[in-house]
Amino acid sequence: MSLRAALMKLPVFGWGFHILEFISVERKWEVDESNMHQMLSSFKDPRDPLWLALFPEGTDFTEQKCIRSKSICS
Repeated sequence: MSLRAALMKLPVFGWGFHILEFISVERKWEVDESNMHQMLSSFKDPRDPLWLALFPEGTDFTEQKCIRSKSICS
């Protein structure tokens, strides 16, 4: 799962997020691309079970972003 990078620094919870291999994101592709690639490449073995949960809605919703997302999904 992905998670805002700031939440990875929370006492106790941040440690748990690291143990559960959450992928931290800064919401800036220039920063997140290499981290995403590194984390996802560790899941290459098809014999290993994998659950990948994405919550793409985020928290910075705007009408313009909604229209853009709908055009991509259609």
